[in-house]
Amino acid sequence: MTRIPSSDAGTRPSRQPGHRCLPMNIATLPGNSLFYTNLYVLFIPGETACLVVDPGELQPGTAQFLEQNGLTPAAYLLTHPHIDHVAGLHEFQERWPAPVWLHPEGLPLYRGVGQQAAMFGLDNPILPEIDQWFAPPQHLEFGPLAVDIRHTPGHSPGCVSILFQEEDSEPDVPSVIVGDVLFAGSIGRTDLPGGSMSTLLRSIESELLCLPDTTKVYSGHGTPTTIGRERRSNPFLQELSS
Repeated sequence: MTRIPSSDAGTRPSRQPGHRCLPMNIATLPGNSLFYTNLYVLFIPGETACLVVDPGELQPGTAQFLEQNGLTPAAYLLTHPHIDHVAGLHEFQERWPAPVWLHPEGLPLYRGVGQQAAMFGLDNPILPEIDQWFAPPQHLEFGPLAVDIRHTPGHSPGCVSILFQEEDSEPDVPSVIVGDVLFAGSIGRTDLPGGSMSTLLRSIESELLCLPDTTKVYSGHGTPTTIGRERRSNPFLQELSS
């Protein structure tokens, strides 16, 4: 299912995390109708390349959005490989071929997606090969698009958070897509295979709460929030250092 990628895949990794990313717009679209997952598209108006984060399902509205805006995925970035975040990969790739990125610690869950499907009485989805591996802390560029990757395990071993510079945000204040690590008023569940509450809280404290309070947080489910709001009011985070 998976091959070790070559070193040249059209990206430029950097050993210096926090490299300033190009300003981008973010579109929040339905990611999976059964699990109410969010799918995110990062793009720059006027550019054709975009990044698709967590393609849990290819819905007509998503295809329409990409086509109407003249966008073509340059890569599919997986915050983690639970079925509701990856089940649409095959259909996306058939329509818009592009590399799939995953953290290597997520590979066992990715390979075991059939077991995940069985847990919910679903058919085993066809999944493509993984083309590239995240190696956080890491800066990646896809043409004019740039993101920074942080490893935030706990919900599952291979979870990553994706930092980017959002259009109209404050200078040097990133936005972050966190998958199922952090939610508005809650945190990710840790009762699934590979989950760990202590690891999750450690990830949030070391990789997310260090961000500015005005950092916008886009989660795998639900509405956006900010780091400051969660620092002040999230009941799971009150014992963590600020």
